[in-house]
Amino acid sequence: MLVHRLPNPFRFAVAQVTVVIIALHLGLFTGLLYVHHVVPSAPRTTTPFNGVNITEAWLDLQQLSDGFHPYNSHRNDEVRQWLRGRIDDILKRNGIVYETQQAVPNEHASMNHSLPHVILYDDLVSNATYSEAPPISVYFEGTNLMVYVRGTVEDPESYRKCFYERKCKTRAVLVNAHYDSVSTGFGATDDGTGVVSILQLISYFTSPGQRPRRGVLALFNNGEEDYLNGARAFAQHPASHLVDTFLNLEGAGAGGRAMLFRSTDAEVTRAYSRSPHLFGTVLSADAFRNGVVRSSTDYSVFNGNLGLRGLDVAFFEPRASYHTSQDSTRHTNKDSIWHMLSAALETMKGLTSDISADFRSRAGSDAVWFDVFGYGFALITQDVLLIVSILLLVLCPILLVVILFGLRKQDKMYLFARKITSDPLDVHAPDEQTILTLGGWRGFFRFPVAFIVATACCFLLALLLAHINPYIVYSSQYSVWTMMLSAWLVLTWIVSRGVDHLRASALHRAHSLGWIYIVSWLLLVLGTWAQRALHIAGTYGFVLLHAGSFVALCIAYLELFALSSKSDLSTGATNTRASATVLADTDRTSFKRPQSRDESESASRPGSSARRLQSLDAEPTETTSLLSPSSQRRRSSQAKPMRTLPYGDEQAWSAEIPTWTWLLQLAVLCPVVIIFFGPIALLITSATHQTPADGNPVLPIYAVIAILTTILLLPTAPFLHRVHRGVPAFLFLICIGTLIYNATSFPFSESNRLKVYFSQELDLDTGLNLVNLTAVKGYGPKIASTIPSAEGQALKCSMNSHGPRGPGLETCQWRSILPNVVPYDGYRQRNHSDHRSWIYLDTEHLDSSKNEALLTLSGLNTRNCRLKFSTPIFNYTVVNASPDDPRFVKIPKGGVKELRLWSRDWERSWQVHVNFDSSDSVYRPLHYRNDSIKRSLDGRAVCLWNDDNRVGAIPALDELKRFMPSWSIVTKAGDGLLEASKAFSI
Repeated sequence: MLVHRLPNPFRFAVAQVTVVIIALHLGLFTGLLYVHHVVPSAPRTTTPFNGVNITEAWLDLQQLSDGFHPYNSHRNDEVRQWLRGRIDDILKRNGIVYETQQAVPNEHASMNHSLPHVILYDDLVSNATYSEAPPISVYFEGTNLMVYVRGTVEDPESYRKCFYERKCKTRAVLVNAHYDSVSTGFGATDDGTGVVSILQLISYFTSPGQRPRRGVLALFNNGEEDYLNGARAFAQHPASHLVDTFLNLEGAGAGGRAMLFRSTDAEVTRAYSRSPHLFGTVLSADAFRNGVVRSSTDYSVFNGNLGLRGLDVAFFEPRASYHTSQDSTRHTNKDSIWHMLSAALETMKGLTSDISADFRSRAGSDAVWFDVFGYGFALITQDVLLIVSILLLVLCPILLVVILFGLRKQDKMYLFARKITSDPLDVHAPDEQTILTLGGWRGFFRFPVAFIVATACCFLLALLLAHINPYIVYSSQYSVWTMMLSAWLVLTWIVSRGVDHLRASALHRAHSLGWIYIVSWLLLVLGTWAQRALHIAGTYGFVLLHAGSFVALCIAYLELFALSSKSDLSTGATNTRASATVLADTDRTSFKRPQSRDESESASRPGSSARRLQSLDAEPTETTSLLSPSSQRRRSSQAKPMRTLPYGDEQAWSAEIPTWTWLLQLAVLCPVVIIFFGPIALLITSATHQTPADGNPVLPIYAVIAILTTILLLPTAPFLHRVHRGVPAFLFLICIGTLIYNATSFPFSESNRLKVYFSQELDLDTGLNLVNLTAVKGYGPKIASTIPSAEGQALKCSMNSHGPRGPGLETCQWRSILPNVVPYDGYRQRNHSDHRSWIYLDTEHLDSSKNEALLTLSGLNTRNCRLKFSTPIFNYTVVNASPDDPRFVKIPKGGVKELRLWSRDWERSWQVHVNFDSSDSVYRPLHYRNDSIKRSLDGRAVCLWNDDNRVGAIPALDELKRFMPSWSIVTKAGDGLLEASKAFSI
């Protein structure tokens, strides 16, 4: 009876490798994409915790984002009034007796009455003066709302000492969100979701039995969108003394998952690890720290100016919806609210329950963190990462040398061995005594050739797209990724499989893993330097890549211990079939005839070796060995039987190598790289693929995708030569199809709209009225051609050389419709047809010997104006401003050429004392100090309007929204949608 052996399911053969690699990569990539783009569902119950109501938060968000509400808008006042009412409703619903403070109470007066558990600070007093960036200074009047929930470990006396004297025994935890939006966005994600989350936190911590151990200070700040003004105003309020840690909630997209943007240290990050749906990597913090991300959040003020320790949790995509009308409740949902709310709740519970450490008395440890599929969370200190990196760099090479020494000691060092002779101890034996060519170098150079060819192709594709269709990544980032991945795999397979077909080698995997280890070692050296010199913690992926490649290479070397020693092969101590196979291998190296296609296919199958063994007894030729197979069998009658045959045309001695260890190598290398580099690749792609609209160059985006493609697929290279040819054929078709699509498709769509920047300028002296439309090069004129008011005009377009946007943008100007931002007032009959009355400016030269002047400035229906000076001023004072705060720079070096003014009252008159000489000022550069005294000062008074809730207020913007193409969307170019100005001279 014939017995058929079942094929080994773990053998390193075509079918097994193909199935495992496809299943592994499909499973891991699908899981990563799911975690990155699919938001976990909110609980079915409306109240998952006592005091937390998801439906209530959703309704609050709809109310909050029902209109544009920038600081300089009347809708902003309505939102503040609504927010104040919601706080009252929540506290009364929970039966809380609270105190409202609109001004800072006198310390002695506060001691005459009992202190309630909850205090509402209705701050209409604090103001801040600081320098934003040379040569600009800012004066801002805040309208923040704060709710303080006193902790159970804090008594009234310790509160008073902390509030008034800054002598704090136990400090509270700050949770912050801003309730203003931009003038072109409804603010549902930026930052409405953060606001409604804090409302629910207030409800939770004031519910019966849930009072926190440490106090909670909930801050609703106003003016974040304008240079983080609200957070700076908070710094002037005594309540800022109460806190030492913070959680900042932000938004920079429209829905999606809320990510841990950055953290000051490992200790506070540990509180975030309690969140049910973890999401984030320390690489985002590295980007902020090293200036890769130009925008900022209130985190910068809390940590940079106030010295607090805390976290930044924010939404981050899609970038095309950021600061546009798509930032609305239509583009978000309850799931996104719950994702941020649940993270904020668990983080705050963790921070408020920790009373063991004083977070202000010591600096924290730099943290390294990343999530694993949204459920696991790794958190270590950067010092630990550095130590591990150094140990791996030093110890791993030593261990590999030890293994290689052991192989050499046991005479099993087949790596780099060329041949063995009849006397293995005689290295000078003549070639005639050679009985076996080992081929230890065979396959050594295949990996670097395949690596260079595939990686170079990816970079060439990056250059090609950047040249012929540079913005396709804006809307089709995954098409670009598919093209890169398929191209790399196809070319690597062609090189590896092609060479293996011509000259098969059992050491292909071992040599490839050796090269991967060298690459990972060099990357880890670079990463260790970056950790030490640049404080970059996002190099943890290099550590894991190096560890995985080391283990895989160790397995490849340890496999060789299963082989017979080279001396046993040379003396004929192997079994009959091994000897015959040796002869066959020798024959094949001496004489080869062209193979037919059928013979080539059969040569790649395991059973082909048996057929070749049978052919040894066939008709002899002049290359046939003098010893027949039967003679060899008689000489080896007492030898141990061989377990299997070599694969295809590989070296005969490789038959004893275990056939299943490749699974271990694949398991320790591929999943590690994909799981930990995959989220980094997705994060970088989501964060950058739509930044060309901000003026960023496109080539670095494509180059980063090419680099990450290489890293992600690097672990598959040692195994690709065993993948069935149908897989690369299919991938080749995909590569060609995506290449054609990426090269020819229009880069923008209704779901991925090109973001363009609008502003309008009105010169009140000359009446010149211009609209500025800024977009990526070539698309500004396309959009302007659809606008009726621009028809028939010669557009004036020029590339940006400076400004808040990148240099890659083009600005087009044309004369447009006059604005109507100052409505008719029935109580005060104004002559609105004269636009010059919109700005009032009075200048008075106080002392000509000191060159001091008093400027009085106000604007109709606005609370935001500016003074721009032709030459720097070196000292100024705004009447009724708070004393200078040493934590904030008031006057930058080189002086001030622009002073930005914000008021909490409409049509406020600012009085500014200006000194434009001060030859002895420390702020005055040396080249100014020795100049003759300048007795005149020229400049322009500017007022801004950005309330677009009334149709017809800014007709040029209404026209643009109505007629612009559906694949584009408008956002603000600066602080104001309209800037009107008039000149002055002192």
